[in-house]
Amino acid sequence: MLEAGRHRFAEALELIAEELQDGRPVLAFNLSGTWDWELVIGYDPAEGRLFYQNWKPGLVISATDWERRRVWRVLALRGYDPKWGQRTLELDGVADMVVRARHPMIEGGCGALGAKAENAVGLAAYRLWAERVLLPEHHGDLAKGRRLAWWVAHRKLGVDFLRGLASGHDAATTKQLTLAADILQRELDDALLPLLDSAPPSDGEENRRRQREAEVKKKQSLLMNRAELIQRELVKALEPVAFRHFGLLGESAQIIAFEFDGVYNPARVALINKMLLSTDARVRSLAALAAGRARNERLATELHRALLDRDEQLAHCALWALKRMRPKGFAGMLWEAYERSAMTREHDGAPDQLKRQLVFAAADLADARAQELLRAAFQAKGHDDVATARWAAEALARIDGNKAVNTLIDGLAAKNPVVVLASIGGLRYLHSTRACVQFEQLTQSPDRAVREAAREALTVLGG
Repeated sequence: MLEAGRHRFAEALELIAEELQDGRPVLAFNLSGTWDWELVIGYDPAEGRLFYQNWKPGLVISATDWERRRVWRVLALRGYDPKWGQRTLELDGVADMVVRARHPMIEGGCGALGAKAENAVGLAAYRLWAERVLLPEHHGDLAKGRRLAWWVAHRKLGVDFLRGLASGHDAATTKQLTLAADILQRELDDALLPLLDSAPPSDGEENRRRQREAEVKKKQSLLMNRAELIQRELVKALEPVAFRHFGLLGESAQIIAFEFDGVYNPARVALINKMLLSTDARVRSLAALAAGRARNERLATELHRALLDRDEQLAHCALWALKRMRPKGFAGMLWEAYERSAMTREHDGAPDQLKRQLVFAAADLADARAQELLRAAFQAKGHDDVATARWAAEALARIDGNKAVNTLIDGLAAKNPVVVLASIGGLRYLHSTRACVQFEQLTQSPDRAVREAAREALTVLGG
């Protein structure tokens, strides 16, 4: 295989153009969700866009998307070319897989959805899927079947990918990669293929009825739990490869391992702190997860620095660790991270997720600095996400009760519709009828979302 790494879109396009001109599709590996492979089937040089095969038709990725996500790899299905440094890049990809698999659960949904729900990548996505499929309102029908078909197809590519990587390395690496491919095949055979059989990608009435049956949902949840257990084995099999690639040996590798359950004595805390100073954001991410388990405030300074980093995964891991630790000055750390995020982060899915988590973390603190962050988020400073503003408004309402009513009523007159919508949400949360006159006026707003939210508020509050 020939690979273009994470940050080299121009090189990737050169590789893709050559392959497609020769009539070969190209395998792209996306690390932003569960471990996903895509098949690139076209390239538009005028637009700088890649077209890849997926169950959602017309999905494309542009140069901007590539650089923003920073998680794409492109693999040409041909022989090794020394100029690409293939063996090093292959192991770099495996290391990425291990780190991405351990991404903490994301509170507040994804950047594209307004629903207040958890979102997940990596191993956490399995657990979340298994929980959600049991909910009475969760059916999915056609979408669920297509998602599982997509999952199965990508896992099959993953097996071939790992088997291909196993050759040409030292004996220890070859052994672990072969083991990993066998484990991934077992996930297919024992869990994902039976899951797909239980939820075919069909929108027929019979399938819709069947997907609502409690026994079917229970079976699907159990199968996904089984898939998660097997994925945990996969992470354990790939960790030695990733840690050697990072240069982590001995106790350093031991204490950041997925299933480490030992004591975090002062020497180990010092090792974690040293890894938090690494120049590789992935090593720092793993160290942040270890710091969250250790809960030692000696690590708070470096976790604070990691929270301010531009690497989204590192910032997520650091926030998870700090929330578990609750060090002195935590609210100030959240506020600084929010300000830094507003100044430097692009407004796409991942940064929005981080902002939402900062808002949720601040809402749990009875602290003036935390409320300062909530007020900024409510006023849409540094973001344009309605859900973030609304949940900040609800948090202020929960903390200040009726004292927040005047602030929220003032927000109804804001020029920014994001603030107006957040104010409506906060007043609904308080069940306040003091703003019914303003709601009546807002039903004539030129903004459709504001009009609809005002009408719903009047209905709920009896105005």
